Amino acid sequence: MTEILITGLTAGVQNRAAHEQMKPEALYYATDITTDVFGSVVCRNHHEVNSYFNTQVFTDPVKDIYQVDVEGTNKRLLYYRVANVLYCFNSYTGATRTVNSAMTGSHVSYAAFKPAASTYTYIYITDGITMLADNGSASITWGISAPEGVPFIRYTTGGNLTAGSYRYRYSFYDATTGSESNASIACAALTATANQATEISNIQASINSRVTSRRIYRTLVNGGSYYLVATIPDNVLTEFTDTQADSALATLLTEDQGVPPTGKIVRTYKNYLMLAGLSNYPNRVHFCIANLPDNFPETYYIEAGSSDDVVLNMIEWGGRMYFIQTASISGLDGTNADTFDVAGTRSDTGTAASQSPAAASDGIYFLGFDGVYRFDGAKSVKISEAIERAFGRTPSGLYEIVEYPQVESSTRAVVYQG
Repeated sequence: MTEILITGLTAGVQNRAAHEQMKPEALYYATDITTDVFGSVVCRNHHEVNSYFNTQVFTDPVKDIYQVDVEGTNKRLLYYRVANVLYCFNSYTGATRTVNSAMTGSHVSYAAFKPAASTYTYIYITDGITMLADNGSASITWGISAPEGVPFIRYTTGGNLTAGSYRYRYSFYDATTGSESNASIACAALTATANQATEISNIQASINSRVTSRRIYRTLVNGGSYYLVATIPDNVLTEFTDTQADSALATLLTEDQGVPPTGKIVRTYKNYLMLAGLSNYPNRVHFCIANLPDNFPETYYIEAGSSDDVVLNMIEWGGRMYFIQTASISGLDGTNADTFDVAGTRSDTGTAASQSPAAASDGIYFLGFDGVYRFDGAKSVKISEAIERAFGRTPSGLYEIVEYPQVESSTRAVVYQG
């Protein structure tokens, strides 16, 4: 047998067949594969390129592509990143805009979600450093920070207060989405006489442009819980007069509404947003209040195994959310925030590449540390074979090959030398 030695491979090694050069009957492919992120745009001969990118010229690779159909006639949003700049193309307006110019994380994750009070869908976006929400036309902060200022109070005539002490707090509110911040620190308690009113001042305006109003809360006479008094329908006025009697107050303040923690991975599951990839808690998965994607209470999280079994991806398949980890796969049990829990599976392998997992009709496919696996909801089965079998003998050398961007850092491939 004649051996051919090929040298000077300065552009790297491709150890996979070029499928565009193979006959159709020789190809195997999966159907009904769904992925949230399509990866980088790589142009090869005979490959169909998204029509939008046919008209674009970039000097850097196009990465982290995500497209979704939203409310409106033929309205599709297409997000992608070039270098550190995140762009959005809106098919309805035909315009491309810069969403953010400082997306410096290794990967951008997206999730589409329609907040409780909103008439349209927002895309929630994170790269593990910068987090934001976007509706295809403008971006806003993901979450609303609590007011820093403490309200001041004094009593005057002309009200319906019962004699006794009261305390006040206020919050920022976004009527467009129904999202509310945590409330401010309470003012000091002050004693009123019967039928007085309260003049409240130092109600600060928010520097966050998405805030549309402020909500005023107070205790009942000599009480400890806070009830909604009124909503100031702007982000301008700094004073308000409360004349209401205790009997008119019914809506309790939600104490821990929270903001989202900084995570690398976001997914939609039923009427919740889920966040994973936290640097300090790598096996935690946080979730929002139902239908309120800006509100993540501090206690709304679950833990998948031990901290050394890092959650690298989240994939919904068969009506259930699965957490793809470094050494295992866990499933989500429960239907709401009160019942969510993590259950282990019989999968004794995890993924070596955080962006490789993808859901298909017959399971979740992912790259393990020694090959490609298919997870069927209970266990993972290896479906690939070692490349040396194709050559009939063990290769004489191993080489590190980085197939960017399929892997997060590097992967080992076996290639034949000689």
